Amino acid sequence: MYSDAALEQLRKEALSQFWIRIGIVLLIAICLVVISPFLMIFGALTGIVITALIPNPSKKKYFDAVKDSAIRGQFEKAFGEVMVDYKKGFSENFISHTGLLQMGNEFSSDDYVSGVCNGVPFSRSDVYIASSSSDSDGNSSTTVLFEGRWMVFDFPKELSGDLQVFEKSFHYAKKRKGIFTRKAERRHEIFLEDENFNKRYVVMAQDDHDAFYFLTPHMMEKIDRYCSQSDGRFMLGILGNRLHVAINNSKNPMEPSLFRKNDVEEVRAEVANEIALIQRTIEEFNLDVYQ
Repeated sequence: MYSDAALEQLRKEALSQFWIRIGIVLLIAICLVVISPFLMIFGALTGIVITALIPNPSKKKYFDAVKDSAIRGQFEKAFGEVMVDYKKGFSENFISHTGLLQMGNEFSSDDYVSGVCNGVPFSRSDVYIASSSSDSDGNSSTTVLFEGRWMVFDFPKELSGDLQVFEKSFHYAKKRKGIFTRKAERRHEIFLEDENFNKRYVVMAQDDHDAFYFLTPHMMEKIDRYCSQSDGRFMLGILGNRLHVAINNSKNPMEPSLFRKNDVEEVRAEVANEIALIQRTIEEFNLDVYQ
């Protein structure tokens, strides 16, 4: 495990290598413009491609060191033994099969962490989903459907059917209520006695009894408080004996940067926030009540 001073030295070395590469690109461009102004753009593009394709071992070494220190180290300190994979996360198939979110044609997931908190197994990952298209003129556009954290927890009671709760401002949630949805998977919208809750949230369920069993006035208050304290748009789904919590905040936290002087402390603060959120989710939704 590296000390903070050693990590800062690694960052400076990686940043130095970055600027050397930029300098090479500029040098190539200048040399070519002397020969012919028309070659400048070609030279610059060639330099950028070369810079992008050739790995920067210093950068990889720094990123790996920060993630081992900040992510793995802090999660292990909070929860004991954990499984961590910085490069991988939930699979596209896993997210798609929840039926909670619309899927596009672009998907990525990383920073997977799983462990046990207060007797409750959990897993979390950063997820990015987008839909890209091009028109007949070759103009391309990308719509980001989801970018944020996805968390999964063991739920102490298996419901008879799916239950989904999300903010009305949470775009691209998949309701599974259309006639083209298989009957066994179909959900329908439920309205609760709390009018303020109905104004802010959409509730989709397969079984009314399960929905009202879970969404007591006290639980609705907890959901509203949890949502108000979240740093993005909130969605909750109970599928079998799993609780899914998705927060769409257009962020990819816990990522090192070469350009932040106190980068390690920034990453540690983000990791501490993720740990606190896992603990708060278990507490707010009573997930440890039967543990």
